[in-house]
Amino acid sequence: MKTAVPCCLCWLPLLVLFLLQTTPVVSQVYINITLGSSLTSGNDRSWTSESGEFAFGFKEIGTGGFLLAVWFDKVPKKTVVWSAKGNNLVEKGSIVQLNSDGNFVLNDQRGEKDSII
Repeated sequence: MKTAVPCCLCWLPLLVLFLLQTTPVVSQVYINITLGSSLTSGNDRSWTSESGEFAFGFKEIGTGGFLLAVWFDKVPKKTVVWSAKGNNLVEKGSIVQLNSDGNFVLNDQRGEKDSII
């Protein structure tokens, strides 16, 4: 089931991803995300904005399903503000990579490859 997003919020995911790509981000400590870097679903890693307000990575939904998403990270309930592929979950072991062109590519366990941005 897809949820309609108000038109005024359509720009938010692009802005957040732009900020994540152009500012230093952290995973426990501040690091720069370099081309070729990747995240794997099921390993509890994410990339956060320098302010720590937002995080990008895989959120486990239920058991065994993961959503590639951006969420508010400084609040107790980590609220998703954007997700790739709508609400379609990927399996454990799926990988998102920042490729050499600066685009995010999602490789799921079925071998499907999707360009995110």
